[in-house]
Amino acid sequence: MPNMLIEPLGKLDQLPATAFLDRISDFALLISADGQAVEYVNSHSTDLLGWSRREIEQFSPCWPNLLSHASAAALTELLAKVQHGKLDAGPTPVLSLDAKTSGGLTIPLELHSIFHGGEQILLLARSPLSRDSAEEILRQTQARFRSIVDSLSINLVLKDTECRRIYANRAYLELREQSLAELIGKTDADLLPADLAATYQADDEHVLKTG
Repeated sequence: MPNMLIEPLGKLDQLPATAFLDRISDFALLISADGQAVEYVNSHSTDLLGWSRREIEQFSPCWPNLLSHASAAALTELLAKVQHGKLDAGPTPVLSLDAKTSGGLTIPLELHSIFHGGEQILLLARSPLSRDSAEEILRQTQARFRSIVDSLSINLVLKDTECRRIYANRAYLELREQSLAELIGKTDADLLPADLAATYQADDEHVLKTG
C-alpha cells in the first residue's frame, strides 16, 4: 500500500488557494485545527457526495455526517496524532475511508495527503472508483434526492447563486401547472409580477449574504 504525505507548513498562506483546489480532481477539505469542522470543501467533493458546500461547512462535528463510523474514528485518531506530533515511527500508509453521500450511499476514498499549518489542516483524498462508477453514484444520489423532495406536500424550489431555478418538486409544478423544463433557468422576474419578484429577490439576496 502506498504511503501518505504528511507535511507541516510554517505559514498558513503556504496552503493552496481555494481557486486551485476547485480545479483538481482530488477530494479536498480544509478543516479547523481541532479537526472537527470543515472550513472549505472543493467542487469535486460536493459534486460526488451530493451535499452542498454550505451543508458540509455547517456540519458540526463534521465526520459523523461525512464518513462511516469506523472511518470517522480512524481519521479522528490520525488527526490527533498529527496535531500532537505523535505519529508512529516510519511511513504512514494511505488511509482508506468510506464517505457518505447525501443519498445514503458510500464512496471509497483514499486519504493520501495531510498538510497542517497551525490554524487549518488540508486533507486530500482520491477515489479508486472509475469515472463511470462515480457518475452512476452521482445519478443515484440525485435520483434519491428527487424522490424524497417529490414526496413532500410543500412547494420546494432550488435556485443557484444567480437566483435561477435549477429544480422544483412535483407539488410546486402542479401548483403552477408547468413542467420542470419550463422553469429551469428562470428567475422570479421571468415568472412573477414585478413587485412580488422584487420581494423574493431581496429575500434571496439576504439569504446569500447572511446564510
